[in-house]
Amino acid sequence: MKKWQCAVLALTMLVLLVGCTGNEKQASETGTKTFAEWSEYEAFANVPALITEHTRISQAHDAGGENYVIDVSSTNKEDYENYLKLLESEGFEKYVDNGENGLDNRVYTATYTKYNLVLTVNYIESISKVFISVSENQALSEHLFYKEEYVSDNIEGKKTTLSMMEMYDFGNSFVIQLKNGHFIISDGGVQQDMIYLLEYLEKLAPEGQKPVVDAWFISHAHIDHIGCFLEVSKHLDYIKRISVEGFYFSEPNADVCKQYGDTANVKSFLMACKVFRNSQGKTTPMYRTHAGQRYYFNDISIDIVFSQEIFQVEKSYGKVFNDTSTWMMLNIEGQKVLMPGDADAQTQASVVSIYSKEYLTVDILQAFHHGYNVYTAVSDRFSFKTVIYPFFTSEFDNWRDEIKEGNQLVRETATEYFSHEDGTKVLTFPYVIGSVQTEPAQTWSHHPGRAPSEGVK
Repeated sequence: MKKWQCAVLALTMLVLLVGCTGNEKQASETGTKTFAEWSEYEAFANVPALITEHTRISQAHDAGGENYVIDVSSTNKEDYENYLKLLESEGFEKYVDNGENGLDNRVYTATYTKYNLVLTVNYIESISKVFISVSENQALSEHLFYKEEYVSDNIEGKKTTLSMMEMYDFGNSFVIQLKNGHFIISDGGVQQDMIYLLEYLEKLAPEGQKPVVDAWFISHAHIDHIGCFLEVSKHLDYIKRISVEGFYFSEPNADVCKQYGDTANVKSFLMACKVFRNSQGKTTPMYRTHAGQRYYFNDISIDIVFSQEIFQVEKSYGKVFNDTSTWMMLNIEGQKVLMPGDADAQTQASVVSIYSKEYLTVDILQAFHHGYNVYTAVSDRFSFKTVIYPFFTSEFDNWRDEIKEGNQLVRETATEYFSHEDGTKVLTFPYVIGSVQTEPAQTWSHHPGRAPSEGVK
């Protein structure tokens, strides 16, 4: 055969091979059309597409942490339910869903697995959208299920408490102690706060026991929330003092982190997490939070009200990294505690549009962004009795006028409000208005240059 004939034959075979490969990506093992044509990410190649006469499919986007998301517009609940049936017919196995009523009868979530794929499907009724998040080999928490064993070792007479930690500087750090003596932590503060957080956990832990953190939730990756983890690389002995069963975090994509200058902090945080160990001595797993999920710890539950993967951050957010914050609703003794991290105006407006006034009627509200993002436009859409400010009360008067107005409305509406300025605040559940306790102010013994109640510089 002549050289030119060989070349033509080789080129023809290459074209056929490429064409076949493309066709394989367009259809599942059973011939069902997949999301391949809407995604450059391989993970979607074998995920069945949600297609109806009225739906519109977006191009997939990188949601961070090797999670990729496609949203399907103009959908209804029947479309969502039919899609779950399609997944099951295609060999996907349901891991968990958030129940017949979802969250607030408005946000429905189900997680499926097949081979190494993990698929989380969100249907948000108010915006008629289904979000499909896919990842490979993503860890799934057992706490997405309630188990009787969670309460089997509860301490007689023990009550659940929520502590808003006094901070070395500006920041967020909350500690929930459960009835078995274990803990849930939200954020943690700046670098200097880590040693005081450890000491606090050790003080509260059952006598003779190392503190066990059942879950460590991270609202978002700003330094005043995750800075404490940067100390771990300097003080590896810290990890020997506690057991952490799981970290819970919705990691934004690399472009978003770069855009807002948080790349190094996120990388350092993720590396620090890998150093921690659980009570079995194994590396602490990282779990990704998704909107609509409900987690169970002891006798409380935590709803993931909002997480950043249901928005394309770089396109939809107002260039505010704070809008990557994960929102949590704690359900404790029949009372609700809403913790929205540093959520800014756009995600506040989104949450208000997604959930009912009844669902957003809470007993305790953590002020948005320490009080900096309390806007009049949305403040009156939330109902609350107690407002907790992870901030310094003495700084209230230094806010710009718009924020002053929003906070004034909040303080006039609330039955009570307080900050951590004069010491860690402890709420015992069921919480009674006026019963908050204040721990003695920190002496900052490890940082003698920091005076008690010095506040933000």
